[in-house]
Amino acid sequence: MLDLLTQWATEVAASNSAHAPFILMVEAAFLDKQSHPSQAAATIWDTIESDKAIGAVRAWAARRRQPDSLVVVTADQDQSMRILGVS
Repeated sequence: MLDLLTQWATEVAASNSAHAPFILMVEAAFLDKQSHPSQAAATIWDTIESDKAIGAVRAWAARRRQPDSLVVVTADQDQSMRILGVS
């Protein structure tokens, strides 16, 4: 599950950095892959996984209680299912 992997990676990066800044990139790789052949169920599943991963990072940042945490969420492209009207 992407949220568990994200939680683990965040904790490892934070513990190894000794309070130094770090960047962690998390990608839901199947979202794009499953969207091109219009696999709605898999696309929706990966969207949920992405949301849970974002939640894991936000929870980590909230536990730190430091104002220097920045979480950026972005997408690299629009998905074909939206263009085709399948979603």
